[in-house]
Amino acid sequence: MSLVAAITACETNEADIDATSEYVFSLIDSGGIWRGSSMECNPANREIIYISATDQQARKTYFNKLDTSDGSIEKLEVDYLFDSDYALFEIFPLIDGGFYIFARTPAEEKQILKRFSADFEPMFEIDLLDHIELAYSERYLSEVYEYSVCGVTENGDAVIWTPEEVFTVAPNNEKRDTWEYVNASGHRTSTKALVSGDDILRCEYDFTLNVVYLSWLRADGIIEPYAEINSIYSTIMLDNGAIFVAVDSEQTLDMLGNQGELEFLLDYSDGRSNRNFHKVIVLSDSSFLAYISFDFYIISKSNGDWDGAEEKDRKIITIATYGHHIGLIKEYVNIYLQKNTGFSIEIIDYSEYDDGIARLNVEIIAAAAPDLIYWGYGKQGIVGNFDPEVYSRAGVLVDLYGYMDNDYDIGSGTILPNLLKTLESTSGELYEMPLAFILQLYAGSIDVLGTEQGWTFEDYFALLEEHPDATLPFGSGSWELFLWDALSNNYGAFIDWEKGEAYFDTDEFAGLLQITKTYWDPVSSRLEIKSIQEGKQLLSRKIIGDVSSIQVFEALFGTGVNYIGFPTMKGVGNSFVLNGSISINAASEYKDECWEFIKTLLAYDVQLNSLNGFPVNCDALDERLDNAVQYEEAGSSIGYYDSEGDTWRMTYLDATQEEIAMVRGLIESIDRVYRDNSNIMTIIEEVAPSYFSGDRTLEDTVGIIQSRIQIYVSEHSW
Repeated sequence: MSLVAAITACETNEADIDATSEYVFSLIDSGGIWRGSSMECNPANREIIYISATDQQARKTYFNKLDTSDGSIEKLEVDYLFDSDYALFEIFPLIDGGFYIFARTPAEEKQILKRFSADFEPMFEIDLLDHIELAYSERYLSEVYEYSVCGVTENGDAVIWTPEEVFTVAPNNEKRDTWEYVNASGHRTSTKALVSGDDILRCEYDFTLNVVYLSWLRADGIIEPYAEINSIYSTIMLDNGAIFVAVDSEQTLDMLGNQGELEFLLDYSDGRSNRNFHKVIVLSDSSFLAYISFDFYIISKSNGDWDGAEEKDRKIITIATYGHHIGLIKEYVNIYLQKNTGFSIEIIDYSEYDDGIARLNVEIIAAAAPDLIYWGYGKQGIVGNFDPEVYSRAGVLVDLYGYMDNDYDIGSGTILPNLLKTLESTSGELYEMPLAFILQLYAGSIDVLGTEQGWTFEDYFALLEEHPDATLPFGSGSWELFLWDALSNNYGAFIDWEKGEAYFDTDEFAGLLQITKTYWDPVSSRLEIKSIQEGKQLLSRKIIGDVSSIQVFEALFGTGVNYIGFPTMKGVGNSFVLNGSISINAASEYKDECWEFIKTLLAYDVQLNSLNGFPVNCDALDERLDNAVQYEEAGSSIGYYDSEGDTWRMTYLDATQEEIAMVRGLIESIDRVYRDNSNIMTIIEEVAPSYFSGDRTLEDTVGIIQSRIQIYVSEHSW
């Protein structure tokens, strides 16, 4: 069984589905890009599919009614069925042609499951707050409603999952069947439930044994064990009585037999790139509709294997990535493939090799690396192990300014200028293109810090003398995190790659170690408000990716906040954090095509609808800032313990014009990018603890660190 056709795009609704051609239904409409998030079928007519999509600009959910027999698509608005408080919707079609729609407000104070007839006439509703309660979440540090509406059975009962149980709610709002979850293994586990018709399947993920246990949930609370899957990284799906298992790392889809055996159905790599399998729906003719990444494909047993001849002739662009960043680059690849058909794109994940970083380093220097290098972010990404500027001096990366200077679409001023400036090499070239960014900010009360932004280490130590009780001046966090921030904001002061010299035997670095020693005993971030109220904490470190997130500073310190930044030797120590960046290998034979790939990701519509932080496209950034209320979801909250030990919560509100202006000003003022180097930090982390514990003097510690890092810098300065 192979991929044979995909659903047509909205602009070509009249086209027939042809097993010899490839059609992509990618939820692209004239108003922008719509992101598909789920799909459900009509139980009585399995050719009718409802695909949920979100209008990122209007912040509304709607549904595409898709007829797979002829490829026609009808857009269904549903927000008019509810009052203006509701913004988030899920649809569940019923056997009589009617619907349940699960609707909730962003702050979750209203959550209902409403029944409609086939023509969307309201019939009745189930108030889910009658059956669920707030519970404290360690992940969100606040009380949340942790549950999901898994589906509706053929008799109209809603199936609800919570971490403790699965239960059904009848149309008369009465709780009917309940299946409790008891973790008898003693291992770290999680669960989810799947619904299809009258079948309810529970999946239990055992993270210690790397096993998923599947059980049917029968009437009257009976739990019937069914099978085990030897991988918690499988996507398990249920439809029309069949269980499907997709493994993205293998790019294969299987059907689970009644003896627990797996029957191979599909290799869904399609010769293009690694992709994520989300859901499958069995159609009436035994073919099925698959939701893979952002595309929706019809897959049929009757069409034989995919003809790979066309793929062999297609040119392939390769992209290097590393580990946990692969999901984001997959998203970028799929955006490109929706608009371009002349090239295939292959993602090479170097984290799959034991020596992945070393291997990629050798390949880059030997001109044998992939065409594009996606640097990722943080110490687990490629950029956390090697500075792109180091490569640039070896002549192995393309100066992207050369393309920008000759490109009508992406020219001077299109991409945030001061962000690009932070990424320039010492001689003014641009070897790395940012794709999105967030901000790392340090701030505190103006009553303590004054109003001037930016300060030196001398200023910082003087402040500590004025506030002797400030034993945790920067708040919570490990000493390693603090030192990462310190080095990132002062990176150029300690290393000169061009000269191949390190400067860690200085008073400035010794001062950093003295500050870091304060954090030898970390404190939970949940106590931050308590630390501030008691005068132990003077500043707070936060990473923000939208305007309303800045409200947390005023909630912690009061209305007078100074975004002073981290102490530095020059400038203000707030920084850009790249949420993805990319370079072109100078040895690639497809450099022009690689630039077209990068251009696609920098386009206004793609940047505007990106959920990975602030856009780097200036026009998209202006739109997102000017209309922050439209693009951001107010109502979420964050929790801390106050000085009395009680939970203190703040709820994010719609961004004000003053907050928009503040964030815009911060973005325009930043002159540095947060840059990790795991190899250098490893050296410091191995040596510094002996000073923190009193086993080595500060002078000896600094000397050892300087010696070891100098050797490393000399070896990596080409």
